[in-house]
Amino acid sequence: MPDASTPLRCHCRRHEITSLRCARCGVPICPHCSVVYPAGMLCKQCAKPDRAARLQLQPQELLLTLVVGTVVSYVAAWLLLLAEGVLSSVHLGFFAIFLAFFHGMLVGETVRQVTRFKRGTQVEQLAWLASALGLIGMALYLSGGHLEALLDLMLWLQIALSIVGAHNRVRAY
Repeated sequence: MPDASTPLRCHCRRHEITSLRCARCGVPICPHCSVVYPAGMLCKQCAKPDRAARLQLQPQELLLTLVVGTVVSYVAAWLLLLAEGVLSSVHLGFFAIFLAFFHGMLVGETVRQVTRFKRGTQVEQLAWLASALGLIGMALYLSGGHLEALLDLMLWLQIALSIVGAHNRVRAY
């Protein structure tokens, strides 16, 4: 610990002699490195906005987001299959798989709304998972619970496009 006769040097600029300290953490700072706050001068590290609050979700928020996103994905998957002609006489053929991208965007927007526009990898992964679970759940429902429905290449192509759409929507902001 330096004694009173040793001059304090700035934490960032070691060549600057200072008598100023950060009001929050107490490290020595020079006027060039300080940020003015109502509570006093802060170092640049303490003055950074708290990004953690915008990136982290509480466990109950995670569960709510997953449930709501999966339900929306399930209903949207039913509409997607309806548009493909599986549930009606209208057939869009191969072009219907591109609707899976919009399915993912709808799920991604739902996840954004439920999380109150939080960002980060948790939110992205929730959007991916919800969009995939909805499509898989609808495929299993329509096949009567037979796991052979999961071997369909079109289903996995739709899941991939849906995940891309969800990722695109969550990362857009």
